[in-house]
Amino acid sequence: MESGTQLPYIKKAQELGYGVIVMNSNQHNDDNNGQRIRGSQTPESHFNYVWKNVVRNRCKAEDVAIVAHSYGGEITVSGASKNPDLIEKTFAVAFTDSVHYSRSNDGKYLEWMSKNVCNWVSSHAPLDKQLSSNRGDCMRVSAGTGVHEETSWKAFDSIWKYFNNQWENRKLEKTKRKDADDARMKKDVEKKAEQRAAEASKAEAKRVEEAKRLAEAEKENKAESLDKDTSSTAAVGDSGTTVTTTKEAQKRRLGEPEIKVLSSVEKQQQQKQQDLLASKSKKSRDEDDEDIVILGVDGTEATVEADNGDVTEAKDVVGGTQANDVVGGTQAKKEEHSKPSADVNKAATMKEDL
Repeated sequence: MESGTQLPYIKKAQELGYGVIVMNSNQHNDDNNGQRIRGSQTPESHFNYVWKNVVRNRCKAEDVAIVAHSYGGEITVSGASKNPDLIEKTFAVAFTDSVHYSRSNDGKYLEWMSKNVCNWVSSHAPLDKQLSSNRGDCMRVSAGTGVHEETSWKAFDSIWKYFNNQWENRKLEKTKRKDADDARMKKDVEKKAEQRAAEASKAEAKRVEEAKRLAEAEKENKAESLDKDTSSTAAVGDSGTTVTTTKEAQKRRLGEPEIKVLSSVEKQQQQKQQDLLASKSKKSRDEDDEDIVILGVDGTEATVEADNGDVTEAKDVVGGTQANDVVGGTQAKKEEHSKPSADVNKAATMKEDL
């Protein structure tokens, strides 16, 4: 039982935490009713059925190791040629004196055979001594025995050592693959970020260019409007008020100096308006002139004509003397304001007697 079956491999796999599936590719009929077992008409169809319906659809394992004895090697190689995911999942395949003969020119298949498959063949050479192999075939080493049935047992420790080394290589490959995927993802993210930044920069440049274009257009519109208004001339109204154009008003708003160029006709009109305004101003001053009253220190009050400075009336307020300068001559009048009249004295005497 130890040296002629696969039981030692099952126990060791369970000890190491492997999930185990045992294929029975030699049984094709049901022992109870003698009918053909579905999917097991041949050893190859049995392997394919188990792989598709159990390993692929029901197992969560991503890393698989296979031990195959004798014709089991041919079944495994045939299954690998029909199921590409088997090549992806299996990190180690140990054949014991396999008699496989299937071939494939697929690049992945050939790489898998050279890196992930080893055949321990019956040989009197020392255990694990590398032997010659055909092109496109897996590596061949000695099982340490010339007996076909003993090859699985004799190569037991070497096979598990091989599995362990292959698993470490697998983990390293997965780490590298993950790092490569992360780097590629990072590069993709950076590339997308650069694209977004470039698009944003392009959009900003377009926005700035559009704003600049609108500003230039507005500036040109203002210039055109100002040019049109320049053709208008300043007009002088009946009242002498200068009527300014929109152009001139805009210049004042913009703080630009206003420059007027008048024609000879306009200058004559302007001079006439100025002369008319000066004449009206003089007439108004003549009509509004009034006499000026001067008070002297001796109580004399004189009225002077504002136009020629002549004294037309003088009056001694304190002494009661009044003089009038009339057009044809001089009139003088003096009144005694300092002496009270006889009637006033008399009235004062009567009041005392009462």
